[in-house]
Amino acid sequence: MDVAAVDIDTDAYLWMRHEVQPAVLESAGFLAGEVYFVGSLDGIVRGYDAMTGDDVWASDMHGPVASSLWFENDMLIWGTGVPVTFGGAESGFGVVAYRLGE
Repeated sequence: MDVAAVDIDTDAYLWMRHEVQPAVLESAGFLAGEVYFVGSLDGIVRGYDAMTGDDVWASDMHGPVASSLWFENDMLIWGTGVPVTFGGAESGFGVVAYRLGE
């Protein structure tokens, strides 16, 4: 899956990274401060520097990320698991939270 940042005033790409992570279903990434977080079906959430696209963070591997991400009070939170009817497994469902920042 490609990951990119676009300048909303000019519609020009600030940066684009091609095929930097496995695909995700229909969930959105989340911009928290200067980091853009994106989940994927491999169970890892990755963080990219919003200005440069450089890798700055990655979670441990959990179940496939098929939910949107949420960031509040220095916590990054998401749901895991993809139902069998959509090609997922019968396990790996849950909620994951990481405390980020200082």
